Amino acid sequence: MKIYQAFLDSVQSRNTQRLLALLAGCIYSVAFIVANAWVAAIIGLAIWYMTLYYEPKVLERWLRGFMFGIGKFFIAGFWVFVTLLEHSSTPFYASLMLFGGIVVVLALCFGGVAMCAMKTRFRLVDAAMFASVVCLFEIAISFPIGFSSPYFHVGYAFVGTPLDVFAPLGGVWLVSYMAVFIAVSIVFLFHKTYSTLVIVVLVIATTFITERLFAPPSTGSEEFKVALVRVNTSPDEKFRASSLEERWQGYVEYSKKAAPADLIVWPESSIPSSLEIVRPRIYALAQQLDSNFLVGAFDTRGLRTYNAAVLIGDRTSIYHKQQLAPVGEYTADLWLLKPLLEQFEFPQSEISVGTRSSALLTTDGFSIKIAICYEIAYPQLIRRRLAETDFIVTISEDAWYSGTAGPFQQQQVSQMRARETGRTVLRVSNGGYTSVIRPDGTVQANLGLEQSGVLEAHIRGGSGNTLFTRFHLIPIIGLIVLSLVAGVVFVQRSDATKPQPPKPN
Repeated sequence: MKIYQAFLDSVQSRNTQRLLALLAGCIYSVAFIVANAWVAAIIGLAIWYMTLYYEPKVLERWLRGFMFGIGKFFIAGFWVFVTLLEHSSTPFYASLMLFGGIVVVLALCFGGVAMCAMKTRFRLVDAAMFASVVCLFEIAISFPIGFSSPYFHVGYAFVGTPLDVFAPLGGVWLVSYMAVFIAVSIVFLFHKTYSTLVIVVLVIATTFITERLFAPPSTGSEEFKVALVRVNTSPDEKFRASSLEERWQGYVEYSKKAAPADLIVWPESSIPSSLEIVRPRIYALAQQLDSNFLVGAFDTRGLRTYNAAVLIGDRTSIYHKQQLAPVGEYTADLWLLKPLLEQFEFPQSEISVGTRSSALLTTDGFSIKIAICYEIAYPQLIRRRLAETDFIVTISEDAWYSGTAGPFQQQQVSQMRARETGRTVLRVSNGGYTSVIRPDGTVQANLGLEQSGVLEAHIRGGSGNTLFTRFHLIPIIGLIVLSLVAGVVFVQRSDATKPQPPKPN
């Protein structure tokens, strides 16, 4: 306790507190770069909260939230800059301007979270309020619109920990709530407040109870053999016309090794050619190998080109990607930056947005929920008609950010979707993780990064809904509202008990 007090005394200056907030954001981001580094998220949040709790000025708290956000979004999301610079033909200064702009905007908004770090006479309420505001921010940036940023939620760092048992109840956001509450409670221990510690112990104990009360949906009796195929290549080589036939032969040879299979999956845009050209060849291969194929390709219809997934077997189903990646697949109308982007010869993307659908692809034997690339990061998209889904498949092109934390973050997100939905997730990517993820979020099998090959596995389909997929935001919003109402009530009580200045005569 004396060491902690000495630490507080040594960092009283506001400039030091701001630097600590920036450092806290950098520490927090480690949890999204290194596997099983969830402790970094707790430490980063705890340090950040220490810089906020005794600061009376609202604008100063906002600034410290902004500094935390800069460290968080810049470090954890640096792969976005690498992708822009190395693979999108975007000049250095344009890449830096666009990435820096995204980081600054997100950090400016995140500062609002810090403004709500209230101090009442009841620290249990303080912890609950702060956890609620963090969750509200995460929910707000999780809706599939514009430059939304569904990554770096606190809860993703806790996949594979006891806290992820809350995912089937309230999704990644309930896991975030619990993690933030724990981080703040640890800070309060240094202030000799032990009630929050008791709550933390009860929360952890509750995880074991809830796992039994809200078990994942039951798996079906039918077993499916799946084969995930990848011919690893760089984006530049992949889109070279001269290499198309070689890539096709590579996928065919690996598929033959796994056949027959109930489902053979190739990654996003695995053969970057028109679906009109590829589909007859895949259909013939499916008939030859007596297997269903799920393949990523481009579907051109008139003047529109879609990023598509096509399921070919006893019937053909096609899904067009609905949530496109900014810059990589579409050029947003950034009117403020448009003159600068034109000056830098910013590349234009021409992929069209698919019409709203349930992303459900079916054969006579099973139904698949499909997500292309970072669509897997949107729970709202995944939960649609999930009760009819046997398992989830996400196909991706991760070679765009090879060598960065991007593929790891995609894997984290995929594991959380499995935990939330109680469904097996098949993840197939070029350059990233190709893996089979169990309904509890653990990895059943994995193909090494940037390794060509085929990953075979036997899985069972799921049925029914978890509490989260049935009620979506209702459980976590209910908890947030309860926390905020309690906070408002106790803030008013704290103000009422403060000594009032004497009235002038």
